[in-house]
Amino acid sequence: MAQWTNRTAVMLVSLMMFGLLGCSTAETFTLQVPGGFIQAKVGFSVLLPCEMSPALNAESYEVSWYRPNKEGSPVLLYKDLKVQENTGDPQYRGRASLFGDLQKGYVSLKLENLTIADRGEYVCFVQSDRWYEKASVNLNITVVGSLPVLSLAETGDEVNVTCVSDGWSPKPIITWKDMRGRELRNSVVQHKTDSEGLVSVRSWLMFSPSDSEWISCSVGLSDQDIKEGRVLPLKSAPATEQPSEWKVSFIILLIIILMVFTVMASLFIPKIRGLIFTQEQKITSKGEQTNLLGDITHPPETGPVVNQTAETTAEAAQTSEKTDKATNTEKEITDWEKMLSCKGEGGQE
Repeated sequence: MAQWTNRTAVMLVSLMMFGLLGCSTAETFTLQVPGGFIQAKVGFSVLLPCEMSPALNAESYEVSWYRPNKEGSPVLLYKDLKVQENTGDPQYRGRASLFGDLQKGYVSLKLENLTIADRGEYVCFVQSDRWYEKASVNLNITVVGSLPVLSLAETGDEVNVTCVSDGWSPKPIITWKDMRGRELRNSVVQHKTDSEGLVSVRSWLMFSPSDSEWISCSVGLSDQDIKEGRVLPLKSAPATEQPSEWKVSFIILLIIILMVFTVMASLFIPKIRGLIFTQEQKITSKGEQTNLLGDITHPPETGPVVNQTAETTAEAAQTSEKTDKATNTEKEITDWEKMLSCKGEGGQE
């Protein structure tokens, strides 16, 4: 009886092991996901990889992506051979989709239009009729902040330079350098995180203006996401850069020249106008005098006072015509008329 019992127990154990072995051969699988963080930027898309091993056909399986402790409100749910569109967290609707060939065991998640709220852990869950597995993927959202703003404050013989930049995620690194590229390490750095998880950085540095023409403040996350600001460490500098001495001298000289021309113009323009007006008056007076002299020297012609006979008149007319052709002057014509007039008087006597 005891021997039979032992044989029965051995058979049962063998059957169980065979069943488990058969199940593991046909149904079991694992999920492969990347370790560490996956980096992505706000506003862009990202792929969260998840792959079955071995590469089984997952078309008839249930695939779910969810945040920790939120299984009932998944980011994406694939069930009954389709994605359940109206199920899950509303903030991911229209932005989450499966990526890859389900027949080859690819069950990756694609997220679009990323926001700061999307960063964190995501769980990949795959279940068949007899087996299930899950694995976690960590997403880190990077946000590039503002261009550093630098300001100056005099402190004795040195200058206190301040560098401020806002809106970074994760916490950025700040670096000070001089014009030769040497890193300046005597700075003080502070970080502050707001309600949205964005980090602001603020740093101070004491610097002597005689050490370098300018210094720079760089803030960034990596070599591709670095923003830099520069400042001239000059004393009494209200801005980040002062004009050179020759520019200031040129501006002062230009102002002086303009003032001299303005004064000269105000003094000489009225005199020039008076001189031109005087010349115009002289020219006008001279023209009027010329017209008056012309009227006096050329009086209107009058006929002879003494009555002449018809012969005398005809002869005088012929003589006047010949004389006019020869001399063509009004004065000579007048002299001839006087002579003819005298001759006529002598003939009458």
